[in-house]
Amino acid sequence: MDKLFSIIVPVYNTEKYLNKCIDSILNQTINNYEIIIINDGSTDNSLKKLSEYKNKDNIKIINQENKGLSSARNTGLKHSKGDYIIFIDSDDYIDKSFLENINKNLDKNTELLRFQCRLVDESNKIINEYKEISFNNLSKDESLEKLLKFHFVENTWLYCYKKNIFNDIKFDEGYLHEDFGITPVILNKVKNIKCIDYIGYNYLIRENSIMNDNKKAIKKCYDFLELGLRNIKIINNKLLLSFISNSLILKGKELDKSERKKYYSILKDNNIDKYMLNDTFLRKLKKILFKLNYNLYLKVI
Repeated sequence: MDKLFSIIVPVYNTEKYLNKCIDSILNQTINNYEIIIINDGSTDNSLKKLSEYKNKDNIKIINQENKGLSSARNTGLKHSKGDYIIFIDSDDYIDKSFLENINKNLDKNTELLRFQCRLVDESNKIINEYKEISFNNLSKDESLEKLLKFHFVENTWLYCYKKNIFNDIKFDEGYLHEDFGITPVILNKVKNIKCIDYIGYNYLIRENSIMNDNKKAIKKCYDFLELGLRNIKIINNKLLLSFISNSLILKGKELDKSERKKYYSILKDNNIDKYMLNDTFLRKLKKILFKLNYNLYLKVI
């Protein structure tokens, strides 16, 4: 029997992209899904666009005051009735056979199914495709060894989740980089991870999407740091701990030199390097370089 998918779509000021996103879900080759759309206090014509879909039986539209992406996703989870959860950003879209491919690759043991994505521009031109290797029936650490080397890891829109994963896990509200807060926790919790090399998710690179708000960019880095340091305290897998520590270290690239000095001081105070694996010559070298010269580390790694 086919499983029911709950597809959660948070919306904030994306009127230009909404029809393409929602229509791509409605045009799936299978129909065992519900769409939960959360309008997170949009100030453009997003709500008007959404009204075009209000009579669709399998669409639920929820309005809330603006609380951010994490809150919108949590609201979607509260209203979901499916066996599996999929998150789709409202400026992205999926291929016609997306759900069909996911559905046929799920088995009773799969808690987390990873699929792949392509980057597209606003004219639908493919910028890049990421066809990572597939795997199944591996041990937890064998799965993580492969998964943590992928180009994208923490992005929540690249996974299909068994609903019960979210019984005791929620998105952290009030943060930027919320995916980095939740995905390592989920990877730590689940026992069975399956990965398929199917590319069916189209991630839109918007024109003028580069962050030029310096205060927001700095907040993004420190939110990333705070969530990572929090997760280090609750995660017990050495591969995930190394992934988090290396991610936190590399995040410093996004800061200017004066802000980076402060960031590096926090990393050192939290002994972040002790979570880095040192089982190979290269890993040992990285660890030494991090301690000796952070700026050089960021330049060469």
